[in-house]
This record gives sequence, structure tokens and C-alpha cells, in this order.
Amino acid sequence: MTNKFLSTTILLLVFLALPASAQFDFQAQNFFIILAPSDTPAPGQYVTARLTTTSFDLNGAQITWTHNGRTVAQGGGVKEYSFTAGSLGSREKLVVLATDTNGLRYDTELSFVVTDIYMPWHADTSIPYWYKGKALASPKSAVTVSAFPEIVSGGRKIPSSGLIFRWFLDDDFKQQQSGTGKNTFRFTAGFSSGVAHTVSLEVSNIAGDITAKKSVNIDVVSPSVLIYEHDALLGTKNNLAFGGQRSGAIFAGEEKSFVAHPFFFSFSNGSVNLDYVWIVNGQEAFGDEPKNILRLKTTADAGGFASINILVKNLSNILQDARQSFSINVF
Repeated sequence: MTNKFLSTTILLLVFLALPASAQFDFQAQNFFIILAPSDTPAPGQYVTARLTTTSFDLNGAQITWTHNGRTVAQGGGVKEYSFTAGSLGSREKLVVLATDTNGLRYDTELSFVVTDIYMPWHADTSIPYWYKGKALASPKSAVTVSAFPEIVSGGRKIPSSGLIFRWFLDDDFKQQQSGTGKNTFRFTAGFSSGVAHTVSLEVSNIAGDITAKKSVNIDVVSPSVLIYEHDALLGTKNNLAFGGQRSGAIFAGEEKSFVAHPFFFSFSNGSVNLDYVWIVNGQEAFGDEPKNILRLKTTADAGGFASINILVKNLSNILQDARQSFSINVF
């Protein structure tokens, strides 16, 4: 009689306990916070945090956002929260509590350390000495990307030797160039111009609890050549280039020189091996000047105009050549 009573009591307690479990918090496995435009924000960067899930309807849920322990947003269907990341090395923590229309509660959180990466790059291509712009990548040119991470732990910046670098080229992981302290990445641009390569980097400390990410897009352009008037004493008059709609002028009996400046031809063994072909009124021009300089001398009774074309070829890279044409009016 006693055993029967105990058995009945135990069954009753289990039965009564089951409904109470519905009031416990339930953490959905696919309830996440996603950051944009970067999941590793830089100092002072404006960031938007968004919720994503397939476990319940976010639009009908009551949602509360907490940022570093302070309630910052709440209400029905509050799926986003925007904020400005703190200073370098500061830790940001977001916690979200959501209650769906059935009264079930869900929670998720995200924390990160504010980091930054300076990622300059340069292409091994030619530019004139006076040109203030960047040497751009051209087909099959070599490109070097350097990384200078700003990752702080315990109030101290971690040197590159204490960081793990993971490099990607167009989403393809480059294991050979990745590893501890490997803050330089080199690659060769593709065969075609008009495209862009994306170099991405993930940097983390040895413990793996702090991560920084950065990507750069590197355009591949065609080499070009620009023509300028050249003065033996003053050098290149680089304020205006000849070509297209701009023509030059020369008086009868006068002599002028023009210089071709190549842009974005790739180096080979530290130098650019270029061939210049000048065509004047359909005839190839030869002279004692350096190959990139054309010297014109008109007779006293000259008149009309001269049509000038130039072809520049990279003898070390068959994918690279450039053309330019202009006219000279003779008065």
C-alpha cells in the first residue's frame, strides 16, 4: 500500500513540473547579432547591429537591446540598433532579449574588441618622377600589400610578431603567405585590365580572442603613355599633355622636342624594358635622342601639319603596350 502511494506521488510531481519548463529562457541556436559594415569595427566607426533568426518572428517580438550593460533600445520588432564604436582596445558587448508572441524568451549576445588595420599597397609599375599619383597595377604586374594592425590587449599594443595573419586573394586563402608575423602579402595581377582583385586579411592574437579584419580592392588598369613638350634646359613641361583633342604648334624653321612618359608598365628585375616606336606622317622616325624623345625640326618653308603616333611596348611583358597620337600645326 505504501509503495503504491509513493509511485503515484512521484508521477504526479513529474506531471505538475512539466508546464513550468515553458517559463524557462530558451536560447535559439540560430539567433544571432550581425554587424555592418564590418564585424570588426574600427575606432569611431558607425556600426549597425541587426538581428537574424528563423526560430521566431522578429517583427512580432518584444525586443530589448543592452549595450555595455545599459538598455539602449526596446519595443516591438526592434531588429536593429546603431552605435559608434569606442576607442582602440575598448570592448563592446551587445545583449539582446526577445519574447515572441507565444511568450517564449530568447537571448543572444555579441562582444568584440575595437581594432584597426592600416593596409597600404603598391604596384611595381612605372610612373614619371614628377607624378604625384599612385603607381597602379597593370596586367601581370607585381603587387605588394602591407598590414599594420592596431590590436590592443591589456592596454598594450601587440606587435606584428605576436599576431597571426591570414591572407586571402579574391576569397582564396593563401596559406603559404599566412602565419605568425607575416604582415606582407605579394601577388601578380591577372591577365586582363578592367578588373579588380580583392585582398582580405584576418589578424588575431595568439589566444584567438581578439580579431581584426580588412579588405582592399585593387584595380588592374591598362598601361598608358602621355606626350609632353621637352626643353633641354627646363625638362618636361608637364602642365599639359598632347593627345586626343589637344594638338601642338611649331613655326617654320623651328625645332621642338617631345617626350613620351609611360605610366603603369611593369618592372622586370628592377627596371622597365620598353621599346618606343615614333611614326611621323606615316613614316617611322629615327634619331640620336633617347628612344622616348622625338625631335622635330622644320624647314623655313614648311607648312601644314604633322601627324604623330607613338607605340610603346613592354619587351618583358607581352600583355602591355600603349599608343598615343596627336598632331602638330606648322605655321
